[in-house]
Formats: sequence, structure tokens, C-alpha cells
Amino acid sequence: MVQARLSHLAKPFGDDVLSVGSGKGGSKAGDFLLGVNGSGKRIVVEARDRRQMSLPDIKRDLEREMKARDASVSLYVSSSTDMLPQHVGEFQIYGEKVITTFAYLPIGYRVARMMALMQSHSGT
Repeated sequence: MVQARLSHLAKPFGDDVLSVGSGKGGSKAGDFLLGVNGSGKRIVVEARDRRQMSLPDIKRDLEREMKARDASVSLYVSSSTDMLPQHVGEFQIYGEKVITTFAYLPIGYRVARMMALMQSHSGT
């Protein structure tokens, strides 16, 4: 579901969506890499349908994936708020990390994309 939704969201921008969640090399099903059209920037996406124990664990996973995939922004998509730590809610931004639910994926995608483009323009 997440891959289909990401592809739909990416199409008008000409962004690329690549599934990198083969289960090999540490990747899990639900891992995607977005190429932001014309910018050279990448967004790593982790989609999960399981309860996460803590926000630090989520942030650590996102940081690891960003480094492994040479991405400047990360997007964590949970199936619902019940699967996220209570204080996260439906949508939060922590630095270059966006954490949201599937229901808010269109907003999360656009915010993560804009964050990546802003980094591109500022030279970071």
C-alpha cells in the first residue's frame, strides 16, 4: 500500500520511488528510497506496521538508514498512531526526520520533499 501511495504522490513531481526492502543486507520490507527530481537529493522511507517501543529507537533506525542510503531526509510511516509512541501523535518533525501515519502520508511526503529541496538550495 505504501509503495503504491508513494508512487502516486511522486508522479506529478517526476520523483523516483525505489523499493530497497528486500530483506537482504539489513533492509526490511517497507524500505523505500525516493529520488527528488533534478536535485540529487534522496529521502529514505521506512514503512512499518508494528509497534515501536520508543522514539529514540525510531530516530536511530532513521539515522542509520539515511547514512546507509546517502539520504538527506527520512520519512517514517506507521500504519496508525497506535503503532507509534503516544507523544508522537499523527505527525512530527525531528530535525531531518519526519514521522507520520499512513493517513498523513501525502503531507509527510510533501514536507520531506520540501526539506530535501531546501537543503539543496542552502548548500547543505
